[in-house]
Amino acid sequence: MSTLSSWDDEYARLARAVSQLRTAGGTTATMAGGRDHQASSIRSGLDRLNGELRNLELMRAVAPAEIGRRRALVEGLRGQVGGIVGGGGGGSGGPVDLLSSPNPGSAAGDGYGGSAQRMTTATHALRQQDDMLADLSTGVSRLRDQTYAIHDETRLHNRLLDDMEGDVDLARQGMEEGALRAAKVKEERNLWRLYMIIAGLSV
Repeated sequence: MSTLSSWDDEYARLARAVSQLRTAGGTTATMAGGRDHQASSIRSGLDRLNGELRNLELMRAVAPAEIGRRRALVEGLRGQVGGIVGGGGGGSGGPVDLLSSPNPGSAAGDGYGGSAQRMTTATHALRQQDDMLADLSTGVSRLRDQTYAIHDETRLHNRLLDDMEGDVDLARQGMEEGALRAAKVKEERNLWRLYMIIAGLSV
């Protein structure tokens, strides 16, 4: 069963893979083949993420708005992969790597308008990634604050238990002293009664 934390980990791994794919480049057939294989592996990972989102949506485990936001992140990464692989081979039909191309307006059959649109899409995807990382950072900070609160509460409970133990010891000591006093009073009463009996007999 997928969880949001495992989904986030897988997404972060794929985002790093896309970043490595972007910086790797390569023009030879061997390097291009390795790049295509890596791109195919990334796309398979993105398909798995979409499948996990469908499962979470069916289980109603996540709000629809959050599902939509994460799908947009996945499609943003998919678009980046398409731009990197399609633009790296110099063909006329593929998309351009908008994040590393020095002249995005020179894409064949596309023109500046299409390149600018893809640049906007890529920028939007990167902004969504930044927002997701900010959300993760907020979650980590919240967990840290909760950990500190639990630690303080545990320390308070331990102090209260120590105080209760001291109170129990004092109560037990008081009961023992009370029992000793009662026994002493009883003994003195018995002696007094014995003295009265002896005095009555001697008269």
